[in-house]
Amino acid sequence: TLSAGFSTRKQGEPVESFLQRADRALMNAKNSGRNCVISGDPEV
Repeated sequence: TLSAGFSTRKQGEPVESFLQRADRALMNAKNSGRNCVISGDPEV
């Protein structure tokens, strides 16, 4: 099984913000069950 969270880094955005968003997406994927891929960016 695979659970993945991803995000894109916006120009000029601090790395910490980018990583926090990706981490939240990963946790949402894990909490959603098996075989989930979730974006940390609403526009993706």
